[in-house]
Amino acid sequence: MSQFSKAALIAAAIFLAVPAGSMAQDIQLSLEPPNEDNVFDAGFTTTVSVPSIVAVNSSMDEAALRDVLSGGFMKHVDEVARLSADSITIPEITVSTTTTGSEPMANSFSYRDVVLTNVRDGVAHSVSVGSTESGSAEAKFAFGKISAEQMDFAGLLAIFGLVDGGDPNQPLKTIYTNYTSEGGTFSAEKVSCTLGPSAPAEFRGRPLAVSFTQFMDATKQLEGSKDNPPAEAMATVIKFVSDVFVAFEASPTSIEGIACKGIGDDGKPFDLSVGKISSGGFADAVFSGFSVDDVSIKGENDGVVTLAHAEVKPFDLRTTVAGLSAPDIEMTPAYFEKNGRKLVPAWGGFAFSGLAVDVPSDNPMAKRVKASIANFDLTLSDYINGIPSKLSTSASGISVPLPQDTQDPQVALLLALGLTDINLGFDISAGWDQASKTIVVDKVALEGANLAGIALAANLGNAAEQLFDLNPEIAQTAALGITVQGLTIDLRDDGLGNVLAPLAASPQDKTVGDVRTRLAGLAEGLVLQIFGATDQARALGAAVGNFAAGNAASLSLTITPNDPAGLSVPVLMQAGENPALLAPMITVTGVAQ
Repeated sequence: MSQFSKAALIAAAIFLAVPAGSMAQDIQLSLEPPNEDNVFDAGFTTTVSVPSIVAVNSSMDEAALRDVLSGGFMKHVDEVARLSADSITIPEITVSTTTTGSEPMANSFSYRDVVLTNVRDGVAHSVSVGSTESGSAEAKFAFGKISAEQMDFAGLLAIFGLVDGGDPNQPLKTIYTNYTSEGGTFSAEKVSCTLGPSAPAEFRGRPLAVSFTQFMDATKQLEGSKDNPPAEAMATVIKFVSDVFVAFEASPTSIEGIACKGIGDDGKPFDLSVGKISSGGFADAVFSGFSVDDVSIKGENDGVVTLAHAEVKPFDLRTTVAGLSAPDIEMTPAYFEKNGRKLVPAWGGFAFSGLAVDVPSDNPMAKRVKASIANFDLTLSDYINGIPSKLSTSASGISVPLPQDTQDPQVALLLALGLTDINLGFDISAGWDQASKTIVVDKVALEGANLAGIALAANLGNAAEQLFDLNPEIAQTAALGITVQGLTIDLRDDGLGNVLAPLAASPQDKTVGDVRTRLAGLAEGLVLQIFGATDQARALGAAVGNFAAGNAASLSLTITPNDPAGLSVPVLMQAGENPALLAPMITVTGVAQ
């Protein structure tokens, strides 16, 4: 890496406050070394303009500071790490970058009123950028004031291995505190956005086990031999990546809103707004997730989608770090293809609430599509080889109003039966228990408000750890060995029976009660036909009949295999074609209330 590219990468990060989002593009454009004409190998030409610098009681004079920003950073890296000054003020820095080739592009970045105060031995009490502007023919960015406190230049340089900064095993140290941003704007041909201010944040770190220069050199080696990547270079890249996950900490922070207006790819106008974006921080290889509040998307013809809250739950990268640091790891594509699941982060899931949709419909049967979901949650935990062994998911208030002006005959029938909307919910939870080798399905429930509910629970036996094996053939064999050791089914009629009864009416039925009584007799007879005329079967048939007739609002069925080992998967597959095969293998009891 050349002196200039390191200057653009490090000097911009240090002197312009590391976390500034507007710096990202400039840093990325500076990774390739220039040739003698200052033209990058990748087709970049870059110039830096610094009209003036005012340094008060500084250990580096104006000429040295200018050289740092203009291409001579590595000549002064040790001086920067020991920098002391009462203040350093840079009224303006302009970086102009031109991309040559088949699609030439010009970009410029201007940083105004850059101020460092009370700098002592490489640590600035405060660093601020009064405003930032960047732009090209395609898009423009403008940001207000960005500032941070206790900016540790020496610590930052040590992280990337540019100065001696201590042992990678040393505790993390603060690199900056109280980072804030006033927000800014973005504009392009078809869209314009405003970005709200961000809350104070803190960043901590320690020297990386692999320097940034070593990482870049290894990356170039891999790019030059993609078919047969050098094991040593791959090991360097992997060590760098795994160390990054544990070498940094970031505190929780937030952005107070985003608002955009524009024209979509379909040529239609839209408005997008987000009330707040919150990040939970990162530490010890665990990213605490993030959330958004008060999302609104508005389109043509008063179409609108709103979301009150959504969150992405934590990502736990500790298994990823452990896998990349394993002593038996092999730096070959075959190894990672076979063991890739060991590197999968443990993701906690996601959730949202208050989703509402009201948009024009393309269906000629209905003018608009309306739907809402009150709450949704997915929770995943206890990962084994990249697979969660415990999960739960639920939703409530999945509501779809039935359009009153519909021409759809099926919807018209539901309206005629007295339904005005469909409101559903579900609840599913299950987990694997290693000690007993069982999968406990706590609940698989579906509920329709004012209609009906069904809930299943089951115990699945012979669930060995091989279910999670990295070898798919072993996992498949283990899955075929699972047995059903018990099953309960709970049914609840909150009105669905009376809604469906007219659909099953025959000429002799005069009332809903007549229909349900006839269906109850058919159900009771079917039970006796399957299980025989035993006392147990008669009791089961009576319970089923009472439920079907509407004399009981709920029915609970318990299914117990006669073999304590349970019902095997092959047996269940055969029963799928002929359910009567199960009759002599199970005991079924029912209670209607």
